[in-house]
Amino acid sequence: MTLNIVTLPKNAIYFNPNNLENFSSSNENTPTILGNGDGNIILYDNPNDNINEIEFVMPNQINIKNFVPLPMANLGIGIGKKTEFNIRYLPDIDFDIGNLNSSSINLWGIGVKHDLLQWIPSIGDAIPMSLSLQAAHTNLSSHFGFLHPSNNINQEVELEVNATTLNIVASKKILFVTAHAGLGYNSSNIIFNSNTSITLGKEQETITLKVPLDLKFNSENEFRTNIGIRLNLAIITLQFNHTFSKYPVSTIGLGLSIR
Repeated sequence: MTLNIVTLPKNAIYFNPNNLENFSSSNENTPTILGNGDGNIILYDNPNDNINEIEFVMPNQINIKNFVPLPMANLGIGIGKKTEFNIRYLPDIDFDIGNLNSSSINLWGIGVKHDLLQWIPSIGDAIPMSLSLQAAHTNLSSHFGFLHPSNNINQEVELEVNATTLNIVASKKILFVTAHAGLGYNSSNIIFNSNTSITLGKEQETITLKVPLDLKFNSENEFRTNIGIRLNLAIITLQFNHTFSKYPVSTIGLGLSIR
């Protein structure tokens, strides 16, 4: 079992409404559902000439953290030839936080790690360390229900992230302690679905916008590095790992390794 702490960059906590088509605001930093602070006044310029520009206020957000904790089960199984198969899993977790209601998140991932130096005896015997190739795939699915009656906004958002990682990991074991460092390449894509109902205006001068939205973002590719340490106690492992990337992740955990 591991606990992963994902640190959120500023562009995941705030956004600039002026970067959105047909929207504008005097304030360039409006909190997202993961942010914190008062919602700003935004103008919507409907492309329909029969409807005048409409002003509305984004909802206030109360998330005071800039990180997201994700607990998950992690299992490593040795399958021979210095190869380890890994599985990670987070079942559906339902939560209600602030303006979020009927929300959930789940995750699964698979990976394999294989020692490379065993195939080069002359080098492997001369270097007192291990060098492994690691490949992994992770799927994260989430659903957010957003309801803000005072602003007449009702929104359902589904977000699916698929990420594939390839790493070179160097490690050194001294007694029951293993230190490791790695360099990797990560490729991810995001699918975003949203059904939004917004009622704008006052009294009889109102307009209800129903906005179904399906987006598939271009793949985001980046290099990343990580460092960590693992304490091996028979089949039980205690570990700490930190990944340096656009979304830094710190992991602490208790694991089970079967060989």
